[in-house]
Amino acid sequence: MKRLGLSIAVAVGIASAVLSAHAEIPGADMQVVTPPGEMTSAIRAVFPEAYSQFMTVSYERQDAGTGRVPEIWPKDASFLVPASAYSNTIEAELDGRVADVIARVLRPGDAHCESVQVGDVEEYGWMAWPDKTVRKITITFGVAC
Repeated sequence: MKRLGLSIAVAVGIASAVLSAHAEIPGADMQVVTPPGEMTSAIRAVFPEAYSQFMTVSYERQDAGTGRVPEIWPKDASFLVPASAYSNTIEAELDGRVADVIARVLRPGDAHCESVQVGDVEEYGWMAWPDKTVRKITITFGVAC
């Protein structure tokens, strides 16, 4: 086997997802669980108020102890939401929304230990946004934990 670094950027509408892994890749025997387009669509469905311009999704290889063919799994997803939307609705619904994202992007029965990090309020000068005061939400999936 040859040790390779794999980094593929995939544009999904105006959002972008980065597929990256650094592992020994035995050939074309790996599949991507929840490709970038499906991942960003799931996040947009659960967090419709999220700004997709700076949405990122990263992936990692998972095969340790599963007895399965190695797969590329979502590692984490980060996106920005208006700070006002976070404090008005998202904060109270965050656990349920994260559970909904997990149900949409992981297969039933796959082990995971997700965690969520919410960043501090920040100012972004993106002209298209009506509310430039945002918070960054990062969901770490913790697959095969």
